[in-house]
Amino acid sequence: MSFGADFSAIAEQTLFALKDDPEVLCEVLRRDTYPSENNLCIDDAWDILAQTLDKLDIAFSKKLQPLTGLPCAEMAFYLVAEDVADLAEKLKACDHDEIRHILKTLDYEEIYHGERWSEEEDEPEEEFLEVFENVCRFFEKVAAKNEAIVYLLT
Repeated sequence: MSFGADFSAIAEQTLFALKDDPEVLCEVLRRDTYPSENNLCIDDAWDILAQTLDKLDIAFSKKLQPLTGLPCAEMAFYLVAEDVADLAEKLKACDHDEIRHILKTLDYEEIYHGERWSEEEDEPEEEFLEVFENVCRFFEKVAAKNEAIVYLLT
């Protein structure tokens, strides 16, 4: 089995209203077809993204709150609108040179699909930086709408 991941924007009041009804929440999250301005698929970059953000001291993993029982995901988390806005600001301030340095220090044997992102592959840094920029833009758009984000590992 291979895990992929995506972010879905959702109105915070909708998230809290449906949090205890996992099947309906999944239906709401999946009603947009991919790709969509309300969704961002990061495929198998989820682990390298999380580890990079943690090394940048952005506290991404610490802000994630668990969602349980969602039939559309192996694991699910959410970020409230306030945390989305905070993370959007922190992501925007990240320096690509610092990210490149972090990528050189990661233990790729400990990263999900690490072989894909290791230096042995063709230009993994540039591919990851593209993923990173997509995440930055997505968080910025969601923050501008004052919405929450659901993070699904599927």
